[in-house]
Amino acid sequence: MLIFFLALAANFYLAQAEVRDAPRGVDYRLDADLSYFSTQSNFTAGGGSTEDLPDSGYFTELVTRFLYTQDLGKMQRLYGGFTYSMVESDDGFTTRENSGLNEILMGGQLWLNSGSLHLVPQADLVYPLFRIDRNSDDALLGEGAMKIRGGSWLILPYGNFIPFVYVSYEYRDEGRSHNLPYSVGAKLQMDSLWLQGEFRGYERLISNEDTETRAARDAFLQRVNGGSYRYYSMNPAVGELAGSAGITVLDSWMIYGGVAYTIRGSSAAEGLTGTIGLAYTPNPGNSSSRRRSSTPNFESGTETLKEADQYFNEDPRVPPRPKPSTPKQDASELLAEPIQEVPETAPAKPKNDGMKVQMRAKPKAKPKAKKPAKPKRTKKLDKLLRDAEKNLENM
Repeated sequence: MLIFFLALAANFYLAQAEVRDAPRGVDYRLDADLSYFSTQSNFTAGGGSTEDLPDSGYFTELVTRFLYTQDLGKMQRLYGGFTYSMVESDDGFTTRENSGLNEILMGGQLWLNSGSLHLVPQADLVYPLFRIDRNSDDALLGEGAMKIRGGSWLILPYGNFIPFVYVSYEYRDEGRSHNLPYSVGAKLQMDSLWLQGEFRGYERLISNEDTETRAARDAFLQRVNGGSYRYYSMNPAVGELAGSAGITVLDSWMIYGGVAYTIRGSSAAEGLTGTIGLAYTPNPGNSSSRRRSSTPNFESGTETLKEADQYFNEDPRVPPRPKPSTPKQDASELLAEPIQEVPETAPAKPKNDGMKVQMRAKPKAKPKAKKPAKPKRTKKLDKLLRDAEKNLENM
């Protein structure tokens, strides 16, 4: 359960919600991406309609995210990183800019598989490095609240077509409203390319605990954020359509990007989000093939079983035994064999003068057996023999 509360969430930034493949083993991934958001209007508090920001105001932000993902096996995954934000707001009279570290992101997943169905509980923690100061005159870098989220993915692949559903509960501190994040969509996975479309967002479950009136909150946002409800609004809700795609290049690198547009909401900013990113994974999807290549291929057959037995039982310190080879025939033996010559023309038949002549083949002489050659005795050999005899006599 520890992984559920110590890990990092790419899903807090809605434009990053690519549905990942299941873990394949101990492996890691590095992500670096940019998200750009721009808005000039808000959804009203009751929802159903929008209104432009006062005095032609606007709010834009550029968020840089760095993320590290570590697969601990075939079931567990942890991830963590941080975001850096640059924002600009205009209230019709003054343009404000602000930048700095925004949030630390942590999260984890547990993949539970039943056939082709994947149930993936996920927990996320977002800790703010920026808190909202009502006395400040700077544009807001982010929500400025700690978020704890717990939920689950339901993924049911049909070949390359991968539908998914995600639902969770999100707690926010400092008396902010609690939300219900969700995502429904599908991913199409091809050899080196993936495409994804979804409808995602969050709904309000528990209202703000703030005692101040909505008018006081709106006046503060008008001063620092040009009146935008992008952050720090009361009881927001958001729904957006999103599409994203990615392609693998050079075996280990992936380039991805996406676009999302807000189509419904309440006390939230209406706007367009664009994302582009780069990911690195060492040999993605090849960890299993690397493990297979390091072991022998145990197919049927006697020779393969012998190789398997040698692989597991052979002592690496003992050199391999040479394979028995067929004895080679000496060249002298080949030369000693008689060579039968075929006459070019048939021999002439002898004339028959009335006498019967019987031709008999001359018997072949038996080869004389060669006597084994006696070993030559040398002076050194005679001395060794004499010494051996003396030693026997002395015993």
